[in-house]
Amino acid sequence: MKKLSFFIISSLFLIGVYFVIYNTNITKNLIVMNSIKEFSREPSSDSINLHFSIKGPRLTKTFTISELMRLKGLRTIIVEKDPAYDNKQMTYMAVPLSELFDGVGLETFSTMSFKCLDGFSGVISKTRALNQDPQGAVAYLAIEDQDKKWPRLKPDKPDTAGPFYLIWENPGKSKIMTEEWPFQLAGFELNDQSLDAQFPNTVPAENILLSDPVRRGQSLFMTNCFVCHAFNGDGVGKIGPDLNIPYSPAEYLQFKHFSILVRNPQNLRKWEQARMPGFNSSGLSDEDLRNIWSYFSHMSARKISK
Repeated sequence: MKKLSFFIISSLFLIGVYFVIYNTNITKNLIVMNSIKEFSREPSSDSINLHFSIKGPRLTKTFTISELMRLKGLRTIIVEKDPAYDNKQMTYMAVPLSELFDGVGLETFSTMSFKCLDGFSGVISKTRALNQDPQGAVAYLAIEDQDKKWPRLKPDKPDTAGPFYLIWENPGKSKIMTEEWPFQLAGFELNDQSLDAQFPNTVPAENILLSDPVRRGQSLFMTNCFVCHAFNGDGVGKIGPDLNIPYSPAEYLQFKHFSILVRNPQNLRKWEQARMPGFNSSGLSDEDLRNIWSYFSHMSARKISK
């Protein structure tokens, strides 16, 4: 009987020791697993491909959000009428665009273009974009804080104007157009060639002087329309159709209809999915529209081979 009692007590003791060791191992494993999870968390949004780049023939510069936030020129910019947000007043942390181009060698390239995350791209005047004279509009790169994001562009979609957005201080001083406010920016690309050399099919006849309305119309077209529309087979704009082939607007519209289309596209064709904005007279004057029309009319006779 004594032997049986000793056996039972010994067994219970061993079972107890087993459970203590087992539970201790579980606790250790849980601590190790939690530690692994702690160190294998997803990287912060700041480190997931959120960088801004300037690419040129001989130089590439890349900035992270953190690096941009540490630049000496960082300041608060208030935009009174923000075109990305239905002309509402917006406040941004931004750096002068010209500061990002330090050391690039501006005299060595002819043109610059912007690239956006959604594929939107366009040519922009380097003189305007890199101006530092307060007598004119000054461009800034607005930087979105990933922990305190900007408002949505549309209520039903999550996209904001970030992570980078080209904004302007005193845009009225240089008549900055809506198309010169690209948002969701990825960066800029620099090119040694002039626009005429890059896009030869957009160039008027050789006998057209620079002072001619046709040439002025070409310049206005390249600034305001070329970002969305190809022309005569040239360009990367894919949002709207080519505006010279197979037909130019000057071949199927009268000028009065063209004016309606530019001022408010919905007044000419009702289409809820249309993406073309209207241009008021402060952005494009009536004379500007006449010049663009002169360019269209002239180029309608200079179509590339089909």
